Amino acid sequence: MREKSGKPKLMVIGLDSVSLSLLDHFADACPTIHKVMSQGTSGRAMPCLPVYTPTNWAALCTGAEPGTTDAAGWHNDSAGERLSTFDRRAIPCDTIFESAARGKLKTLAMAYPAAYPPKSKSNMVLIPLDRSLVSNCLVPGQILDVAPDADGAFQFTLMQTPEAISGAALAKKLGATEDGAGLSEKKRTASARQIEATLFRTEARSWKLGFSADAKDAALALKPEKWSDPIRVDVQAPGRPGECVVRVMVFDDGKRLAVSEAYDIGMLGSPSALAEKVYEKLGPPTEHSVFYQAMLKEFAGGREDETISRLARQDLTAQADWVARAAAMVQKTDGWDVFYLHHHYPDNVLHHYLPAAEEAASYSKNEHKLANEAIRMCLEICDGLVAKLLKLAGPQTTVLLVSDHGNVPERYAANIGRRLADAGLTKLRSDGSVVKRGSKATTSDQVATWVSVNAKEGTYRYSEIQREVIDALLDWRTDDGERVIAVALRKKDAHLLGYYGAHAGDVVFHYNSGFAWFGGERALSPTDRHAHHGPQMPVTFSNISDNLPFFALRGPGVLGNRRWNETAEGYVRLIDLVSTVCHVAGVPVPRNSSGAVRYDLLK
Repeated sequence: MREKSGKPKLMVIGLDSVSLSLLDHFADACPTIHKVMSQGTSGRAMPCLPVYTPTNWAALCTGAEPGTTDAAGWHNDSAGERLSTFDRRAIPCDTIFESAARGKLKTLAMAYPAAYPPKSKSNMVLIPLDRSLVSNCLVPGQILDVAPDADGAFQFTLMQTPEAISGAALAKKLGATEDGAGLSEKKRTASARQIEATLFRTEARSWKLGFSADAKDAALALKPEKWSDPIRVDVQAPGRPGECVVRVMVFDDGKRLAVSEAYDIGMLGSPSALAEKVYEKLGPPTEHSVFYQAMLKEFAGGREDETISRLARQDLTAQADWVARAAAMVQKTDGWDVFYLHHHYPDNVLHHYLPAAEEAASYSKNEHKLANEAIRMCLEICDGLVAKLLKLAGPQTTVLLVSDHGNVPERYAANIGRRLADAGLTKLRSDGSVVKRGSKATTSDQVATWVSVNAKEGTYRYSEIQREVIDALLDWRTDDGERVIAVALRKKDAHLLGYYGAHAGDVVFHYNSGFAWFGGERALSPTDRHAHHGPQMPVTFSNISDNLPFFALRGPGVLGNRRWNETAEGYVRLIDLVSTVCHVAGVPVPRNSSGAVRYDLLK
């Protein structure tokens, strides 16, 4: 159980996409993280392939390879239906959350893949990850220009479901139940009510918000550049209430109004009593900052709106503070022995800003400056979050700061589907869709790292098509002769990359450094305006970043003030870190873990 002081045994703080090179380059922005490095052993780790989010967060809670976790892509059909690999039901093996429960330990997972829905009453979850990526935003926020009428009132639509979000998609987001039963795909429908609101100016720097033109006296009071109290709105899905909240904020000059995303408070966490308690005390979290999205749009135009940037920092800091406050509150009221956090925000920042921070030729000096400021802000917020969370640890707590991968700019956009078509292996219609019956081989997804062969496994034709696919991939080169694909293996050989079983694919491959997966009409297009991690080889370095996960391990018996030298000592694997932290902290190792205890990290 916990230390006698009531402090936890293990804390794993995940910072998505953060690399050691980046932390060193912006060292003055993250003093707390560097302090943890100096107190323990830190370095770069070797991830599972591909070097991207679902694969490696699953590895970090199971200690297992993709062939065991089935988290080789964003979805799989393990449970008899198509599930996100962030869903616990899609991961068929043991996780640290279950192994800790068997050891009579309580866990708290925040925004962590493969933790929700929980399998044990002692596994607590807050802000499940199916809501924590921008692409999964239920109803996005908006920023409106305030144009008051003659009476000083401004009428606007507080919330309206975008046409792009279908009823089925809405219900799918809202449909997971606490026991993981979910809803039948055919029965999913949803509706959202359009809500009209009115903003009234009462004094020079005071406003009220009402929901009808004559509701001024009963309206909600607003303070400049402060989020309002939550406003409850109704988004219904069958089988469960879809109660959401939105908040509004008026800019200091009174000329703009921000409306937050619609946050589904029914999905705040599990068990429901815990979620209700946290919401009552802390309110809803700030997940998808409307100001950060506006900041990205400004940057895409080569500009900066200083007010937007300031409010984005305010919002993102509040998001990190909410996580720390919630973790502290649950530790005090319910207690937890093992804590797992996945903080996704840095990944979003680095995808958008890293190429310009690297001074790519197609970016201006101003864009380079803005990009570096955005990354610095991100790391400062991450460092502040780590500092607050570390206050919950005791002297005997094992602490692991870790990322799932790094991030690096690419030089070429590569379209695997087009390459297979050019090689005569995939037939395409005029609209670019695949004709499966007439194709020898296909790939189901542009971001996949495997190809399916259209022949019965074990037959001569199957082997011949495998060979043709591998030849087409390894012969794929740039005009300068650079090879696009680093490695391509038959299914039976893919064990070398940690792939086996039903989800391995008939040919498993991985891109070379500098190449990233994209659609588009051409198989290969030069680019320097994007950064990715998944397709590129792990050991890829740029001017200020690299593609490898970083780790900093601190705890009883861990070597102190040591930077791991991967060149001389080889790489610590991400799956090794699971067995190692469990060993140090006294937590049962997940049953399917194939990682080793790295005694060379210990005294």
